[in-house]
Amino acid sequence: MKDVQFDRTDNRSVLGTMNDYVFLMQWRMAREHPSLLELAMDLNHTPVGPLKHERPGDVVRRALGNES
Repeated sequence: MKDVQFDRTDNRSVLGTMNDYVFLMQWRMAREHPSLLELAMDLNHTPVGPLKHERPGDVVRRALGNES
């Protein structure tokens, strides 16, 4: 395990995305009892503004050269 450091952002788009993620997780957790993995997978499929409204999982696959 390594230390993790968080810092503030001046990017309002990133802040909005983080707030959207919190809202989505709270909404799902109020209706079900998903695991952390299930929550992560939900967010992985959620389009976000800072990524030009692409899904994080798609961006990562493309960056790693695996678009299947």
